[in-house]
Amino acid sequence: MSDLEIIIECCKHLGLTKEEATTVLQIAHSPEERSDLVVWMRENIKASPEPIYVIIAAGEIQMKHRNKSKSPMFDSIILHIPHASSNFDFAGHDQYIPSWRKEAEPLIDWYTDELFIPTDCDERIIPVVFDTCRTLVDVERMCNDPLECRELGITAYRLLRGKDGGNVVRIDDEDDIRYMKKYLDHQHKLAHLLVDKPNSLLIDCHSFSSRPTILQPDASKNEDMEICIGFNEDSTKPSDTVLTEVTEHFRERGYKVSLNAPFSNSKTVETPASYTSLMIEVNKAIYMNEDTLERNKYFNNVRSDITSLYEKLLEDC
Repeated sequence: MSDLEIIIECCKHLGLTKEEATTVLQIAHSPEERSDLVVWMRENIKASPEPIYVIIAAGEIQMKHRNKSKSPMFDSIILHIPHASSNFDFAGHDQYIPSWRKEAEPLIDWYTDELFIPTDCDERIIPVVFDTCRTLVDVERMCNDPLECRELGITAYRLLRGKDGGNVVRIDDEDDIRYMKKYLDHQHKLAHLLVDKPNSLLIDCHSFSSRPTILQPDASKNEDMEICIGFNEDSTKPSDTVLTEVTEHFRERGYKVSLNAPFSNSKTVETPASYTSLMIEVNKAIYMNEDTLERNKYFNNVRSDITSLYEKLLEDC
């Protein structure tokens, strides 16, 4: 006998009316729910439970399966991509740009705009890509950032040293104001999006070098790590369910995954909106050649593995 036939027979045996039996079948309508209900009925048939308890049991079984399969999650995903650009918007000092770009190469999150943005259009997924190189304007830095002392603050207000005999180039006030405006405009754009899109997940999209850089002189920690998941210990912290969903998604696809190490935290924005923030850092060695700066043969696979995560994190609308 099928599960459906067994349930019908059990309902008859327990004296349920046609309407009561129909209610039970409407509640437990998936194959998994009916299979579990059959087990419950076989265990309780001798106790001759009242019809209402059969209906309650069917409801509890349904809820168990709904909670197991229901995506926990979000109405929209905002992809924050701050460091993909190699563009130096520095009028009047063009002669220095090639050397600055060369120095910036290890710090640029190459191709993260391609890795993280899905090829198929989905209005629930909103990319926000900053269009200027991070060594000129870094939208991840804060006012009075500790990295200012290492010449890695918000803007190039720091001295920029040219290569022609060590000449020093100073950013004038007009340029610095323009760069700060770019920085603030970017923050405001994110803040407004988070207000306009309640129940959003902000994904901070990055990659990291497998080699030593000014940001991480000791790259030995990176050798065995392919995906790093970062989060804050504040109101933006993802739930345990979300963290498990994300880490298991990548581990099931063969990636070595770490949490908040070697990189930690995630992007936050000053906004009245309530939101969740999660950083995903991808080791450059798994998707590109760090010498030639070209994509490698695994690029499309890595992109597919990243973008296939999004549907798991979006509510079934």
